[in-house]
Amino acid sequence: MKMSKYFFLGLLSLGLVFTGCDDDDDDDQPIICEAPGNLVVDGVSETSVTLSWTSPESAFTIEYGPTGFILGAGTELSATSTTVTIDSLMSDTNYDFYVRTDCAGTTSSFVGPLAALTNEEAFCEPPTNLMVESGTSTSVLVSWTSSQSDWTIEYGVAGFSLGSGTQVDASSNPFTVDNLVAFTEYDFYVRNNCTDVSSVFIGPVTILAANPIVGAWEAYDVSPLLAGLGITGISAEFNGDQTYTVISSAAGAESTLEGTYSVSADPVNGIYSITLSQSSPSNLTSEGIFEIYMASPDSMWYEVAQTDPGITGVTAPTVDAGFGSTSGGAFGETNIQKYLRVE
Repeated sequence: MKMSKYFFLGLLSLGLVFTGCDDDDDDDQPIICEAPGNLVVDGVSETSVTLSWTSPESAFTIEYGPTGFILGAGTELSATSTTVTIDSLMSDTNYDFYVRTDCAGTTSSFVGPLAALTNEEAFCEPPTNLMVESGTSTSVLVSWTSSQSDWTIEYGVAGFSLGSGTQVDASSNPFTVDNLVAFTEYDFYVRNNCTDVSSVFIGPVTILAANPIVGAWEAYDVSPLLAGLGITGISAEFNGDQTYTVISSAAGAESTLEGTYSVSADPVNGIYSITLSQSSPSNLTSEGIFEIYMASPDSMWYEVAQTDPGITGVTAPTVDAGFGSTSGGAFGETNIQKYLRVE
């Protein structure tokens, strides 16, 4: 009987031991974190690579670096989706990429390396020989040398910061830029627009928007005051260097007047003041006003009167009083010349 009692106690002890061993084995079961599958390159640009893979998980670590780098010494980034674009890469460079799954409390092994070559950076040759020529008082002609057919012009008041000016797309060379302000200095830049990339801008070229009166003019309506003196035709040329030539015709003969002129920079209701200092055939000064009417061709109203040496009872018209104000309005509109621009 004593042997039987000890025998059963021994069995009971062994059973307790066996039960304890089973519980310990369950607690020590390893957590399996499945590595990503089907790692592929989905896209490449000059500075980025897009990767994708398959996994039921939602947390991953990507490690990458130049081809042949040692795993653990690369650049790591976290991802929460199975498609990721890695930016800020060097163009035309080979990279290796690894991806692992990040599970709760553990990680999978890295899969890779997956090699990818970034694209070579595209280059767009800039134009050359940028030139800007005066056109009218509100326009300039911009030209350059280029084998491309699409360009961007940027311009603004002289000294503006590139990127803050007015940009216009140009599909012809030369190209007219209009809607400028007379007597204002502008800086101009131009760039080539190649396929998918643009060149740097070249410039600036600085130009002063022309005096509005600069150009050649032909009278289409000689003023009654001058017509009464036998004048049948008048042509006038105002040059950018502020010299002028006026040729009048009367009875088949021509008279030429030459000198210099100055124009006010700030018009009043579109009317500018002008002072003419004649040097040939005699020295005298005339003052008056003019207004340009933009059309095709432009037209101009022009009214001046001699002020030095003065003529008794004659005073010059003013921008404030407007046209017909010679001698305080005494002549009405009989002293107004009307011109068309001829070039």
